[in-house]
Amino acid sequence: MRTTSRRAIMAPTATCAAAQDKPRLAIFTDASAGFSTIARRGAENADADNQVEFIGPAVSTPAEQRRIIDDLLARGVAGVAISPLSTENAPKPLDRVAAGAVLFTSDSDAPESDRVVCIGADNVPAGVQVARR
Repeated sequence: MRTTSRRAIMAPTATCAAAQDKPRLAIFTDASAGFSTIARRGAENADADNQVEFIGPAVSTPAEQRRIIDDLLARGVAGVAISPLSTENAPKPLDRVAAGAVLFTSDSDAPESDRVVCIGADNVPAGVQVARR
């Protein structure tokens, strides 16, 4: 697993915190992936206060990701985890998220965005390990 960071983690802005009693986090995944299904179930079981929202659109396109990002910003979420579908077009919409919430990418990265960190596997060493088994 790798993590890369371009800036320090910031607390949610006053605007986000004022918009809700308890900060809400959004995890934006590709619902068809097995890992996403497992992560969703685990978070739902552990999240008694319903502060984590999983979003898995029926259609995963860059346009749909932008629409959902706009919705999350309008609702004032405190943090968003997302796997960008289009890394070349990702920085602008992701930077809008990062301006008002903690943003991190997972699996797919957008290193030119203002995300706090990317969490994901480095596929080259992972492939080498699989080949050795």
